[in-house]
Amino acid sequence: MKNKLVVLAACALLSQTVLAETIPNADTKGNQPLVKVPENDYGLVKNLSGTLAFVTNYVFRGNSQSRNLPAVQGGLTYNTPINFYFNLWGSNVSYVGTPASIELDTIVGYRNTYGDNFAYDINLARYNYPGYKTYNYNELNTVATLYFLQAGISYSGNVYGLHSSGTYYSGGINYDIPAKYALGICDLNLVALMGHYSLPRIAGNSYSDYSVQLNKGYKNYKASIQFTGTDGRQHYAPYDSNQIIGQIAADF
Repeated sequence: MKNKLVVLAACALLSQTVLAETIPNADTKGNQPLVKVPENDYGLVKNLSGTLAFVTNYVFRGNSQSRNLPAVQGGLTYNTPINFYFNLWGSNVSYVGTPASIELDTIVGYRNTYGDNFAYDINLARYNYPGYKTYNYNELNTVATLYFLQAGISYSGNVYGLHSSGTYYSGGINYDIPAKYALGICDLNLVALMGHYSLPRIAGNSYSDYSVQLNKGYKNYKASIQFTGTDGRQHYAPYDSNQIIGQIAADF
């Protein structure tokens, strides 16, 4: 009994470093979280947050955006008192047949929670590729969680800048693993999602993807390992093949 109390107390102390419960959003390139806005101080600096991450492979919806090479990613988010937020996120990229080397996303959205078990995020993202502007496009993203269930829909009327529409559907689980089920290890999170990207013929074949990701948090840091892949219908091997990806991230 004493051991269980010690584990629970340690988890509570570690949790104090987090302003609110966060939920990874697989429907946006920057993986924007659903968060509860802090209730007290709405000062400019206190509502500005950032993240810096190193990933062994930048994969978006099952396809590598960096030709299976590592990427450095970072973002800044400003949360307003009325749950609207503004986000700037960037990463290095590498695509076959294009000169694009940087992705810079600008996102405006609204997110909220009801009680402890339901949260949602609606945002409009602009994906920008300096040096290859014909690839720029907008996308409307939605994601919601109920308990540990997560579902999302994303729609673009100009997917990949090709003047045709594309829709991405995803669903699965997003589960914070209790320490008592994880040998006393705190701040473990499991995300397992499946998706389907309905694309116009000009953008290639529609395809399905899947991923399983285990996250471990410690204070303002997070380490992740992910298994991801597709059904291969895009014929983009080896960049849409099964991958094991590692990530180290820090929030500030």
